[in-house]
Amino acid sequence: MINNKIIILFFFACSINAFAQSNWKTETEFKAAEPIVLSKANWLINNPFDNNWGDSLKFVMSWGNDVPYITIGTKGNYTKEIRLSSTDNIAGRLSSVWLVGVIKYYVEFPKNRSNNNEIAKSGILALVKYYDIIKASHSDFSIPIIESYKNMISDNSIDEYIKNKEK
Repeated sequence: MINNKIIILFFFACSINAFAQSNWKTETEFKAAEPIVLSKANWLINNPFDNNWGDSLKFVMSWGNDVPYITIGTKGNYTKEIRLSSTDNIAGRLSSVWLVGVIKYYVEFPKNRSNNNEIAKSGILALVKYYDIIKASHSDFSIPIIESYKNMISDNSIDEYIKNKEK
């Protein structure tokens, strides 16, 4: 599948006990949950201020952590600068949203799960969308690496950036 994988769930390893216990035991049960995972992933990306955000995140992350037929991983580290740039809760949320975007890709494109570039791009697009919603309400909010991602999306250089990170 993916050579030299870096399991991107590493930044959740310390808090894995915070995730909801999986109600899924068989591959059939995991597959049956995919539409709910997709729905919750889309909701998470579009609703950064909702009080129920954490519950939906736990559901999606629990599924992504336990699903037996997907190994979630990319070579590039797309959220490290975000996590280093802020010590508050938003850095963790933004890193989570990147992973939600990745999980969303795996559910939406089951026949293309080995395309690291598209997987990483899905995470970045989710991250930028979420960031833009926050920025619309808080104009002084800014994270340089996400602004850089936005610029790369605008000038169509994001694919080349990802291609270089995934080498």
